[in-house]
Amino acid sequence: MECKQILQFPWQAWWGRTLWIGLVLGLLLGIGLLAVIDIWHHFPAHAIDFAQHYFLGYWVNHGGRVTDPLWPRRVNVGLPAWMNSIIPYLPYQPLLLPVMRLLALFPYSVALLIWLGGASLFWWWLAIPLSRSLRVSPWCIRFVIFFFPSLWFALYLGNLDAYLAGLVTGAALLRHNKRWWWSGFLWGWIGAFKPFLLFGMIPALRQGRLHTLLGLLLGGLSAFGWALWAVGPEGLHFFLLNVPLYSRHTFLRFLSTNTSLTGWLAAWIGPTTPYMQPLLPFQGPIFLFALGVGCILFGVTFWIWKDSKPLTWLDEGLWLSLALLLSPISWTQYRIYLLIPALHLTLIMRYYLRPLHKIWYSLLPLFLTDFLWGRFIVYIVEPYPVIPLVLGTLNFLLWMVFLLALSLQSKHLL
Repeated sequence: MECKQILQFPWQAWWGRTLWIGLVLGLLLGIGLLAVIDIWHHFPAHAIDFAQHYFLGYWVNHGGRVTDPLWPRRVNVGLPAWMNSIIPYLPYQPLLLPVMRLLALFPYSVALLIWLGGASLFWWWLAIPLSRSLRVSPWCIRFVIFFFPSLWFALYLGNLDAYLAGLVTGAALLRHNKRWWWSGFLWGWIGAFKPFLLFGMIPALRQGRLHTLLGLLLGGLSAFGWALWAVGPEGLHFFLLNVPLYSRHTFLRFLSTNTSLTGWLAAWIGPTTPYMQPLLPFQGPIFLFALGVGCILFGVTFWIWKDSKPLTWLDEGLWLSLALLLSPISWTQYRIYLLIPALHLTLIMRYYLRPLHKIWYSLLPLFLTDFLWGRFIVYIVEPYPVIPLVLGTLNFLLWMVFLLALSLQSKHLL
C-alpha cells in the first residue's frame, strides 16, 4: 500500500476535497500554534503530568516517604492546589518511581527533555515494525504519528500515555507476528498501569489463548514485584488502599473533561460540581446507568467480533475504542491508543469499506481535535459540559465505525 491512499477522498467534487483539507490543516495549525505559544510561556511548568511523577522521585531521593499524603505540599514547588488531594494516591506511581528517581537526579527541565525524547524515539523506532504490518513505508507512518495532536498533547503534558500507547501498539504487533507469550507479557505490564486497556488483549486470547494468558500472568507478577521493590509492602498497601479515594477525587475534579460513557452520562444527570453543571435538572445513578449501558455495548461488541475473521488492527481498534468508552475516566489524549488502528482503517477504506468511506472522513477532523482546544473552550462555556458531550459522542461513533468496519471486512474475506 502507498501512503497516498490516506488522501483517497470519498468526494468527487473539488470543493469537498478542498473543504476537508482546509479544515484538517486549520485544525493542525491552530492546535500546533496554541501548543507552541503555551509552551513558550510556561516551559517547563506546562508538563503537569510529568511533574507529579518527577517530584515524587525527588521527594523520595531526599528521604521522603511515599506514604506521606502531604508530600506535594512539602516539596514546595508550586504544584496546583487541586493536585494535593489526587497525586499522592495515583495507583501506578510505584511502577514509575524507580525511573523517576533516576530522572530526579537531573534538573527538572533536563529530566523532562529526556522523558519526551525517549517517547519520541520510541515511536520513531516503532514505525519500522509497523511498516511491515501495514505495508507502507516507515516515513509514511512517522508522518502520521508525529502529526497526530493526541500525541502532541501527551508529550505536552509529559504524560505516561505517550509511552503506554507505544506498548499497546507493540503488544498488537507481537500478536500480529504470533508471539503470543511476549504479547501477553507486555499486556501484563500495560494492565498494571491502566487495567481498562486489557480490553485490547481480547483479540490475542482468541488466537493464542494459553500462551497469552501465561504471558499475562508472568507480566503482571513481574510488574507487581517491581512495584513491591520500589515502595515496599507498606507503600504498596498505601496505594492499593487509597484507590477508591483517588478514583472519587479524580472523577469529580475532571467531570468537565471526561469523555467516557460515564462522563457523557454525567453531563446529563450530574453530579453538580464547581466545574460542571449537568444539563438536566435532576441527578441520577450515573454509575448504575453506565454499568448497564456498558454491558450492552460489551455484548454487542463480542457478538459481532466472535464471528469475524482475526484482523489485527481492526479488532484491536474495536476493543480499544470500547475501552475508551467503558473506562471510568477517559482523557482526550487517549485517542492515541487508536492511532494505528485508525491509520489502518483509513488505508483500506477505499478498497473494502466504501459504505463507511464518507462517514469515516467526516469524523477524521473531530478525531484530530485535542484538549488544547478544549482547555480554552472550557473557560468560555464553563460550567456547560461541552467537552464530555462532544468528545464522548465522538468516542461512541468511533466504536460504531470499528464495529461496522470489522463486520464488513470479515464478510469481504469470506
